[in-house]
Amino acid sequence: MKLPYLSIALAALVSFSLASFSVSAEETVAEKAEAKIKDTKRAAEQAADRAEEAKCTDGTIKCLGEKIKHRTGEAYDSVKDKSVELKHKMD
Repeated sequence: MKLPYLSIALAALVSFSLASFSVSAEETVAEKAEAKIKDTKRAAEQAADRAEEAKCTDGTIKCLGEKIKHRTGEAYDSVKDKSVELKHKMD
């Protein structure tokens, strides 16, 4: 049960720490394309997770476990992708 809170706390920490940097470099066209592809992939995975959650009829505890697993994975992927994007902007 602590995993979602940990993911939220990690995302907030990264967001606040990134906001304190002043970024003056620009991303290259290839890096922007890569970021767009990752955003699209994340959105598709999220939609698939929501569809799987919607058809869950095995019981509330099992369904809740699946929701937690999906949200944690989504938060992890988002933080990882955004940190790579920031690295590209700083390079």
